[in-house]
Amino acid sequence: MTDQDNGKWMLELANNVLERIARSEPLQETLTHVVVELEALNPDMVCSILLLDEAGTHLGLGAGPSVPKAFSQAIDGVAIGPGVGSCGTAAFTGQEVSVVDISSDPLWKDYAALALENGLQACWSSPLLSSARRVLGTFAVYYRTPRTATKSEREQIASVTNLVAIAIERDRESASLAASLAELKRWYEATLGRESRVLELKKEVNALLARLGESPRYLNAGDDEGSATPKSDHLSIAAIVRADGRDSRGEA
Repeated sequence: MTDQDNGKWMLELANNVLERIARSEPLQETLTHVVVELEALNPDMVCSILLLDEAGTHLGLGAGPSVPKAFSQAIDGVAIGPGVGSCGTAAFTGQEVSVVDISSDPLWKDYAALALENGLQACWSSPLLSSARRVLGTFAVYYRTPRTATKSEREQIASVTNLVAIAIERDRESASLAASLAELKRWYEATLGRESRVLELKKEVNALLARLGESPRYLNAGDDEGSATPKSDHLSIAAIVRADGRDSRGEA
């Protein structure tokens, strides 16, 4: 692929991803689209996107339709740290990690056998960084032969990494906003419920006073207590209930 073709591909992918973000399409669909596009352009690649959890300690699968299922299941939920493969190390350090030969690299000592069994022999992992430089996850490119990424591939990976980070950050911002709106709605409904009960109590007090031959405590049951002008001496709820109890038994 020429530099011109490479630039055209990256521009088209960027426009497509940004359109998907603008349409608020599901994050997993957008991530999968990016992975599929990059793999189609580079048949030797197997791509994976892992997302860092809210605690910032574990990685979970975000997208990777071509990654062997046994391998995906084994690394799903892995704790990040130094020496935890390419992705765990990249997420922990916030730096790119290039492993040319998984079979001999110390970063892969705990996962090399599994990777090799599934035909994965090299891995380039890039951290996905937010606008505030906080790690959101990793973008990994596996190869079926021991090697590193070419200059053209590194440019593609850098472009894709930025796009994926934007998509993840926007999705989390939207999720955070939705959660805030849901909490506001819950609080509003709970508050509205209390206000409705206050109105009901005011109406009940007025009804009790009417049965006792007294003027209403609240001229308008919709008014706040402080804005109402009482037409009788202030009576406690307990006193009203006691008086009403006597009245219901026919006593004077």
